[in-house]
Amino acid sequence: MTVWATVARHRPAMRFAPLSKVSWSVGAVVVLSLATTAPVAAQRLEGAVTATVASGDYLFTRGVTSYALVGGLTLAATRWRLGLEVPLVRQDATAVAWVAGMPIPVGGPDASQLRDRVGEADIALAPEAYRTTLADPTFTVGTDLALTDDGSVRIGVVGAVKVPAAGVETGVGTGATDVGLAGHWSAMGNRSFAVADFGYWWVGDLPDLALDDLITGRFTMGRSFGEMGLFSAMLRWEAATAVIPQVDPRYSVGAGLGVAVAREESLTLAVDRGTSETAPDWRVTVRWRHGVPAGGWGR
Repeated sequence: MTVWATVARHRPAMRFAPLSKVSWSVGAVVVLSLATTAPVAAQRLEGAVTATVASGDYLFTRGVTSYALVGGLTLAATRWRLGLEVPLVRQDATAVAWVAGMPIPVGGPDASQLRDRVGEADIALAPEAYRTTLADPTFTVGTDLALTDDGSVRIGVVGAVKVPAAGVETGVGTGATDVGLAGHWSAMGNRSFAVADFGYWWVGDLPDLALDDLITGRFTMGRSFGEMGLFSAMLRWEAATAVIPQVDPRYSVGAGLGVAVAREESLTLAVDRGTSETAPDWRVTVRWRHGVPAGGWGR
């Protein structure tokens, strides 16, 4: 999801895809430390709003539809970046939780059904009313490990902590803390670009179901076009290992379009198609971002 925003404009310096979570206190201390030690001219504040609709029957006898609205802030200073994302989720089942930023069928309060699943049999899922929940916030901290002088190639690392704010009974949270670490590589030449992210998530368990740690990967390639590369088109492939032995790994493929609507603003649209039982059949994402030097928000 973040990759679409990263490449929406044809800029030499690429950004990380936010990936994880810290604790509120640790995040606040790091933000204050960064804000007070880095030169003001080097600081940059970026806001983003991401709207997602995901729908699929996953492992169940009926389909599940999830709507998510994610607000994010990132403070960048020199080569360091600090981020916070807070999702608001509305869905019609408690059996799909958001793990590592992805909707994954882990059973929610009825996780024992998934644990006791036999073969590839679908799990019965009764109709439920839509419920809106403020889901688990995610804190991230990232830094560049290598960056070419012209910004065309970047290698970095991102750490993340997801804080359990939503209980298991809500269906969107696991009630546990998840910690992630990801490597990031991006390259841009002429009007073509490529981005790769590989991560490892230490995932907390549900009360009735032990979850395996996740290995995630995403590769995106695309090309910008139009005057000064204001438009971009891209393709991506995304994968994640299974959270429990009884289900398949998660795979999806997608395509996206991006446009720089102003000097510091971009808008992207992406459509992903799930190709395994643990991915939603379809996911549509719209992302808007606005970035300014710190202290100049709204100017």
